[in-house]
Amino acid sequence: MSDHGPLSIFNGEGVGGEAVFLGPILSFAAWFEAHSLIALGKYTPQVEHFLAETHPAYRWREDVVFCGRQRVEYHLNMVGTEILNRAFRADFLAAPRKVVFLPPCMRARPESECQAKPSPYGALCAGCQPACRVHQVTQLGKKHGFAVFLLPDDLARASAGSGTQPGTAGIVGVSCPLTIISGGWNCKDQGIPAQGLLLDYCGCPWHWDKDGFPTEINLKQLLRLMAAEGETG
Repeated sequence: MSDHGPLSIFNGEGVGGEAVFLGPILSFAAWFEAHSLIALGKYTPQVEHFLAETHPAYRWREDVVFCGRQRVEYHLNMVGTEILNRAFRADFLAAPRKVVFLPPCMRARPESECQAKPSPYGALCAGCQPACRVHQVTQLGKKHGFAVFLLPDDLARASAGSGTQPGTAGIVGVSCPLTIISGGWNCKDQGIPAQGLLLDYCGCPWHWDKDGFPTEINLKQLLRLMAAEGETG
């Protein structure tokens, strides 16, 4: 180890192999930040505005670090989702049952008004609001043969209940960019074949908006993940 101090490996002052090792990594990180902004920046135009105008008020909140992620971190998780989806694709397609887990932020009505019915594997849509995205995905599931639940705390139990044995159900987990990668690894650790689907935008009252507003997904992308054919409507 160099005697230039622990930070020397980041600024190229190391006399050993540290700088040689980290140099390409830092170079690639800079390349990714620049090129991901070109390729994915159109999906994250409001992040910098949020960080500058809204995030300073989060100073004493427990989610200050979570909500303070930089734009490049959103892009990294977007690319990471695609990588994990490809890595886990074969196991997911081989699963005899398919299940979609939607986050509560997709509900058209607030929690106090939503009539979704609780189950051991997550709440089931009751169809109380036809325009609700949760209802629409539920109807799509009936058409294409997959179950739809609002996201439970215990995905392992949900997967077991949706098939016949633990791990027999392949799941699609819907999430915002900052949580989807950890969810993917959590599924892998529990032996659940999974695919990730990003929300079109964030809107939950827990992190992003004090009142919250309904979020959406791309239904065509959902069907592509499910390897389902036909119309989305």
